[in-house]
Amino acid sequence: MLNFVWLIVFEIIFDLTAVAFFYSLYLTGCRFFGKTSDQQPSMVQQIVDLLLLILKVLISCVVESVKAFLPNGVLPRKKVQGDIVLITGSGSGLGRLLALEFGRLGAELVLWDVNETGNKETRKMLEQEGVKSNYTPASNNN
Repeated sequence: MLNFVWLIVFEIIFDLTAVAFFYSLYLTGCRFFGKTSDQQPSMVQQIVDLLLLILKVLISCVVESVKAFLPNGVLPRKKVQGDIVLITGSGSGLGRLLALEFGRLGAELVLWDVNETGNKETRKMLEQEGVKSNYTPASNNN
């Protein structure tokens, strides 16, 4: 648990350092591109913008840390039912597993792989489960 707390502290420090770095780049860019002083934001506006940016980063860190503690299935998943999903490398391995999972979720699949026999096998597996898929042979032209 202590290691996780240190990880969160390190993430916040890293994010704030990145914010300061990119904000300084922004200010340098304003001077570099020759904006006049009336076009540049005032010092008060710059401080307010920086504080709002830091607040947004801190809120984001807290929200993502809370999400990390939640078990799978608590947060809603994106619905892919009816969406067209292109899967490259669907002839075997991870591509085949992704094709099967997206098929179970109701997506319309476009299968693409240089291994045509494996791609056809994946399509047969999907047809056995009643999933609509389009087989696209990938050309091996160099």
